[in-house]
Amino acid sequence: MELSSMSGKYYVQMDQRGRISVPAIIRSSIGDTLYISADQRSRHHLVIRSEAGFNAEMEHIREMCIAQNQDILEPDELLDEIEDALRDFAAFTQKTSPDNNGRITVDKDLVEYAQLGGRIIVNGVGAYAEIWNEQRFEENIAEYRKGKELRRAKIDAARRARRGETASEK
Repeated sequence: MELSSMSGKYYVQMDQRGRISVPAIIRSSIGDTLYISADQRSRHHLVIRSEAGFNAEMEHIREMCIAQNQDILEPDELLDEIEDALRDFAAFTQKTSPDNNGRITVDKDLVEYAQLGGRIIVNGVGAYAEIWNEQRFEENIAEYRKGKELRRAKIDAARRARRGETASEK
């Protein structure tokens, strides 16, 4: 199964029962079992992964805990930190399968976290897909573009400084 093929932005409706139709192209990339999690960066969207993607994220979380804390915590404390991080992630992950119409029912806690309802966006991002409140998605894109402009200006200034130029000489 080629997981890196998910791309595109799809507008779907969430019904009153919390069901959404996962676009067929996303379902075909993920498979019959979907893992829906709260995002890890608190941007208030959901992430849809395959079972392999879920397991890979669990391993990534474990590795990040070790990398960030191994020089700080004692071994038992590090184990506690890893277990807490994995528990937190797994607790806010729903395992589900689409019905015959390609619909899934999203857990109420996840719906509240991402403020979903009405028209929402399912966005393919390579190995996973995201579920967004439409307004929050548009705000996130605007914030990303602003940050990209700031990073580009920083890169350009650093390049000019390496060449010994001033801002007025560009």
